[in-house]
Amino acid sequence: MVDFQSGGGFASSITRKEYSYNGLTLNDTSTDTDNYYLLDFVDIDDVQVRNIEEEKALDDGIQDYDSYLGRRIYRVTGKIVASTQANLEDMMQDLKDYFNPRLLQENNASTNGYMPLTWSEDFGGTTYTMRLELKPMAIPAIQYDFEVGGLVAPFEIILKARDPRKTDSSTISANLTITNSADTVTNAGTYMAWPTFTITGPIYFSSLTISNDTTGKYTSLSGAISLSSTKELVVNMADRRIYTGTNVNDYYQYVTSGSTFPWDINSGSAQISITGHALSAGTVKYSLRSTWI
Repeated sequence: MVDFQSGGGFASSITRKEYSYNGLTLNDTSTDTDNYYLLDFVDIDDVQVRNIEEEKALDDGIQDYDSYLGRRIYRVTGKIVASTQANLEDMMQDLKDYFNPRLLQENNASTNGYMPLTWSEDFGGTTYTMRLELKPMAIPAIQYDFEVGGLVAPFEIILKARDPRKTDSSTISANLTITNSADTVTNAGTYMAWPTFTITGPIYFSSLTISNDTTGKYTSLSGAISLSSTKELVVNMADRRIYTGTNVNDYYQYVTSGSTFPWDINSGSAQISITGHALSAGTVKYSLRSTWI
């Protein structure tokens, strides 16, 4: 129980999990023990599941198709605690600015206003800095609490995740061996992770296949592609795009009809390989983040 009347700061004896978003840290009660944003709870809704089904016209039952995860809603409630009225009003305005969806979209057009929420979580004895891309659904609702002298202001923030998966903030990456041999890639999470492959010139190939040998899924490109020195071709499974480093030319048209695109890395280790016809010098690097739901 917090003793707001004791000396040495309101939160001098509190240890709480900190959450960071858009440059603001919530539950940071140690930097300034008299002025802080204190969380009551983070309410994480169940992930919405999209499923398509249709009635069978000439038989019993239904035709059931694949299920896919939809968005996820985060409801964050807490209180602003300040030592003076001026500090409280400044912190109220700061909270509205940090979580203003219009400002976030204006200042982060490339992500459509989505920003990473980060915090620490322990899985299997290992501590990870988790990351989830979120955007506020409204400017935070804030109230004065006059029962405690007007220096506490409860708030509620509602955010949405267009991708419900949370990932490790650290990226796993390494160069692949450009041969018929396979390299081992490990997803330490419990859910599928989407890899990205970056091919850097100078390199030329008339065909290229990137394979998950563990699952048998692969993506093949057919057609002469030449990359000059330092130019990159990115195969991004998460964004379902194949493009140059400048994002000018879309190479999705080179994907062969028998390919699986995109494909993922299941929980645990997988063998991946890259092969090509007339594949010359250059580098191919993979990267992914361990993933959980």
